[in-house]
Amino acid sequence: MKKIPILFVALCFGAIEVSAAPILVLGPDPVSPFTGTVVDFEGQGEGISITTQYAGVTFSQTGAGAPMIDESDFLFAYESFSGTAVLTGSTDGGQVATTAGISATLDAPASQVGAFLTDTAPLGDYLIQAFGAGGVLLESFTVLASQLPGFTLASQFDPSCDDAPPWTGSGCGVFAGFIRPQGDILAIQFGPSSAAPGSDAFAIDDLTFDQVPEPATLLLMGTGVALLARRRRARAGK
Repeated sequence: MKKIPILFVALCFGAIEVSAAPILVLGPDPVSPFTGTVVDFEGQGEGISITTQYAGVTFSQTGAGAPMIDESDFLFAYESFSGTAVLTGSTDGGQVATTAGISATLDAPASQVGAFLTDTAPLGDYLIQAFGAGGVLLESFTVLASQLPGFTLASQFDPSCDDAPPWTGSGCGVFAGFIRPQGDILAIQFGPSSAAPGSDAFAIDDLTFDQVPEPATLLLMGTGVALLARRRRARAGK
C-alpha cells in the first residue's frame, strides 16, 4: 500500500515512458475514438468567423485571419452525420475561401486532440500536425486523397456521401488526430491541401480534446490518494 501514492504521482508527472500514436479512422461514418470537450460549431450562423467563441481553444487559419462556419449541405457532406455546421477556411486576410489550413490552439495541454475532416471532391492530400510548447512539432501524418470517402477513380464523388438532394446519405470523411499520454499537445493543424493553392476545399467538425490537469492539480490529487491510504491504515489498526 505504501507504494501506491508514489506510483500515482510518478505516472502523473510523466516519470514513466509512454507511447504516442497518430489516429486515423476511415469513413464514411467514421466514429471518434476520443472523449472530452467537443466543439461542434452548431448555432453560430453561416459565414461567422470563429476565433475564441469556445472555451479552452482558439481557432485560426494559415496565412491570416480566422476560419468560418459553413452550412452548405452539398459541399462538405456532414449534415446528416454531426449537425449542419462545419468549420472551413474564410477570405479573411486575402485567403481563398474554404482552402486555408485550420489550426486549433488549446489553453492547456491535452493528451488527445482530433476532429472529423471532410472533402467530398479531394484534389490533394492533407497534412495533420500536432504542436507542443513553443510551437515545437510533436508529430504529423498525411491523410491521402484516396483515403477520403469522397474520392473515387470513376467520378470524384462517392454516391454514399451527401452530394445531392435531399442530402441524407452518410457522413463523408475521416477522423484524424493524435493520442499522446504525456499530455503535451497544445495545438493541432489540419491542411491545407497539397493541391494548387486555392483549388481544394475542406472542412473539419466536432473538434475533440481531452486536456490534462495542471501540475498543481496533479499534486493535490496525489496528496489526496496518500491521505486516503493513511486513513485506511489507521482504520485497519483500530
